[in-house]
Amino acid sequence: MRAHLNVVFWQTILATNFSETKEFIQTYMNASMFVGGFLFFGFFAVLYYLAEYKKNWVLKGRWLRVSRWAFILLIAVSFAETARPTIMFNFCIPELSYFAGRFSLEKLNAVLNEGKIDLKKSMLVPELEKVGDSAPQKFVVVIGESYSKSHCGLYGYEKETTPKLRTLQNDSLLAVFNNVRSSDVHTTAVFKTFLNTYGEDDKDSLAWYEAFHLIKFLEMIGFRANWVSAQMNNSFFESVQDKNAQLCDSVVYVDARENPYDGSVLRYVFNGPEKESVFYHLMGQHTAYEKRYSADKRIFSEKDYAAYPENQRSTLAHFDNATLYNDSIVYELMSSYKDDDAIVFYFPDHGQDLYDADSAYAGHGRDGIPESFAAAQYIPFVVYMSPVYKEKHPDEVTRIFASVDKEFVTDDFAYSIIDLLGYKFAKNDKVSRRSLFN
Repeated sequence: MRAHLNVVFWQTILATNFSETKEFIQTYMNASMFVGGFLFFGFFAVLYYLAEYKKNWVLKGRWLRVSRWAFILLIAVSFAETARPTIMFNFCIPELSYFAGRFSLEKLNAVLNEGKIDLKKSMLVPELEKVGDSAPQKFVVVIGESYSKSHCGLYGYEKETTPKLRTLQNDSLLAVFNNVRSSDVHTTAVFKTFLNTYGEDDKDSLAWYEAFHLIKFLEMIGFRANWVSAQMNNSFFESVQDKNAQLCDSVVYVDARENPYDGSVLRYVFNGPEKESVFYHLMGQHTAYEKRYSADKRIFSEKDYAAYPENQRSTLAHFDNATLYNDSIVYELMSSYKDDDAIVFYFPDHGQDLYDADSAYAGHGRDGIPESFAAAQYIPFVVYMSPVYKEKHPDEVTRIFASVDKEFVTDDFAYSIIDLLGYKFAKNDKVSRRSLFN
């Protein structure tokens, strides 16, 4: 993968729940490789123990050399004859020598320490200045998962994967943004940036958990915050997503055992008279794609991809079916607020590399491979404005539609919302400089 095993790797491993682990195994491994994987993670379990209870322990000297070769031998024996080529050649071989030769517990310790952080206590809160009166009654963010712009019908994809959202666009209720990139290609890294004011240029001055948070901002201007997630929080390590959710007044994790599809979130709509913000976190097109929609929603099949190599057809069909289902869910969520003074933002955390860089690889974007990273970084980004919102906030509607061709990275999302809702920082101009709508 050429994604060095850094803090994000550790957080992903520790925050992964049983369901996600099972899907990963089914997608990328066979039974023999599973045994190798068990040994692989057993190796890290020992390191986890040492990091938690032996804080100053670091591999060095003779033990570093022994562990390096033992680690490489373990993977070579366990994986060489059984791993699929995409795993063996895109992940194991390029990275093992790098990792084993430079490994220390510094990164793992950093992750464990972050797991103890309370965002409410760590956050720095700037002084706000009101410059307008443009806040709606309902502010909604729908966060998708693993959705690449290249497979979105709204952007000219050959398959019509967004017929429902297309109707909203045709009615001038949906603004479709053309040049949006996610701040990273991994969920954990993205969730450290797009809901707060932390960005690339802040890395030397503060930690991500110290940045001013969008949910805190909404609370300060009178919104009650709600979090509804289709991604269960049953991992043994508290994820960054969970920490964001904890800033809300109410948090709901839909039980996937009761309803494994994103339609389960549709029962949670907030149409009361109060000012409310709602954050929906979907499963979207998360691997494994075939598990993201039910059999009765299967529209595309392998025969629809005859122009593609045979090894790609099934995966592409499943991904596009998941995307078509996602379109219906996002449409229903938006329509649920059509009678409210409401604005609804939809975008995924990141996209996918769907054979863009390698004819044998589909999955997360790979660091160090520009084509793969770019494919997973360019994402759909749309804004729904209810008829009531359009009537009450004409200036903001004009600003939104005037911005659809601007280049934008999602780590500036919080700044953009602060600006759109009529506020700025009293002591600097970061909001106006980094807002999409300015």
